[in-house]
Formats: sequence, C-alpha cells, structure tokens
Amino acid sequence: MSVVCNCLAAISRSPLAASSRLNSRTAVIFGGWPWARSVTARILPAALPTIEGVSAPFQLEESVAQIEAVLEELQQAATGDQVVRAALRAMEAVAHRVGIFAVRNDVFSGWACTPSFASVDALKTIRVDRHRDTVLSHAALHGWYFGTVPTDAAHQWLADIAPPAGSEIAIVAVRILGRAAMLIVAMELFDSLMATRTAEQVAHATSSALLRVRRSEKWKDR
Repeated sequence: MSVVCNCLAAISRSPLAASSRLNSRTAVIFGGWPWARSVTARILPAALPTIEGVSAPFQLEESVAQIEAVLEELQQAATGDQVVRAALRAMEAVAHRVGIFAVRNDVFSGWACTPSFASVDALKTIRVDRHRDTVLSHAALHGWYFGTVPTDAAHQWLADIAPPAGSEIAIVAVRILGRAAMLIVAMELFDSLMATRTAEQVAHATSSALLRVRRSEKWKDR
C-alpha cells in the first residue's frame, strides 16, 4: 500500500498533474494496479494497420479513465488483433507515440503503431538484429528499458522516427512463459512515472488477454 501511496504522491507533485486533482475514482484505479507481475502470452497475431486518431493533450483524470476503459476492453477481446489495438490505445493515454515490435527468432520487427509513431509501411521495414546491443534487446532480456533515445549507429532505425536526442523512451516486454513475445515502445511521454506504471499494467493485461484468446482458439479447434 505504501508503494501505491508514494506513486500517487509523486504523480500529484508533477508539473503535469499540478492543475488536476486526483479524485477518489482515480485513486481507486491506481490503487488496484499490480505494478510488477510475471506475465505470459502467446505468439502474436498477423500484422496490423495503424489505428485511427492521435493523442490529445495530457489530462491525468481523462487518461486514467481511458486506460481503465481499455483494460476492461482487453478482458473482452476475442482476437489477437483486438488485443493489440487495445494495447496501443491504452498507451496513447500516456504517450504521444506508441509502437509495437514483434520478437522473432533473430530480429525485432516493426508490427503495429499509432499514426503519430510512424507510417505503417515505414514501421514494417524495420528489422533490428536481436543479437545487437540495442534498447530493444535490453528490454527483451530484462523486461524493461527506460531512458534517453540513443544516437549511435545501432539505433539509426530509431533516430529516423524518434524525437530529438535526449527525449525519454519507455519499452516494456510482453512475455510468453518468461520469454519476450512483443515489445511496446512509448515515446514523447506525457508523464514519466505514469507512463512507466501504465506500460507495466498494459503489458500484464495484454499478456493475460492473449493467453485467454489462445486458449479459446485451441478449444474451438478441438
């Protein structure tokens, strides 16, 4: 409980949240989130197009309401495509640009994104060697990456679509039996603390939803 209280206190002190009070509904939503959990998921569905719409200016309570609605939507998602679309919408509440990379045998491949992240055609051309030392390989191995956007040669693919050097980027892994299956990449964060906590929750919810969809599909195939 103290961890949740500290998180709420930090958010309420941030400049972005200074003009917006946390009401009881907001506190309940945050208080109910498990910040750190092991997650499981299944192999990703087919590639998706970018979703419609772009992020609105950050408002804490509106963002929490959007996240809550999408998390409920994830519980009802019937296909892998619906799950991934919902994950993108949830992260749009805390970041202006959101992309998803599939974890393949030897590469990380661009897969789905918000329109503000990149064009879908450009995203699909991105292939990053899993064995190179990159923010994606770090997130796949450790579950997380949070920091500035690198500017070395190994990250030229990111420099082509990323905001100026020095901007923060958050990446969280969605796992299958302990192994990363997809990576959610968030850039131009509205609030760093809320973005990282939301990414963790979205990864967990996405994992649970994909696992449920997979089990349902296997049952129908019997």
